[in-house]
Amino acid sequence: MTDTMLDLSDLDADGATLALGEYTLRLRIEPDLDTGINDYDCYGKISTGHRYGDRVTRPADFDGNAEKLHTQGAWCWWQPPSDIKRGTPEFHDLASLVRDLAEYGFYLVYVELLHGLDAYKRPIVIDVDVVGGVDSTSSSNILDLARDLASEVLARHPEVTNPTGGPTP
Repeated sequence: MTDTMLDLSDLDADGATLALGEYTLRLRIEPDLDTGINDYDCYGKISTGHRYGDRVTRPADFDGNAEKLHTQGAWCWWQPPSDIKRGTPEFHDLASLVRDLAEYGFYLVYVELLHGLDAYKRPIVIDVDVVGGVDSTSSSNILDLARDLASEVLARHPEVTNPTGGPTP
């Protein structure tokens, strides 16, 4: 069996596992604290601006196309990309996405290969692949990412998908 033949649909949420004989694949999803909206050009930029009493002034490098967004109980300024104009459906949709990303952030997605148990009866991670900067507002690509990461891990461990040592079917 090759990894392209594996049904990975069970790897759809944090902590989900897939048994492969004496091995197991596990999906882990964690917040990516090192990635933010300003790391990508496609979202524009956000800033807390400068606070004067109850007012938050627009940052000097933001223009008239910028907008204040309310996120996580506070206000921030959002400067959309230059090709997104105020009043358009694209502006509204991107502002909504940026607000959600500011609230929920980005993910790290791991696929771990487990084999055996340690002294505390916890699975032992023998290999892992990870990707960061995953948009937290879209879970639809988690399964695709899990497939890609599992493929990378399993390519390094032919004994998992070919435990007999014979030709892979």
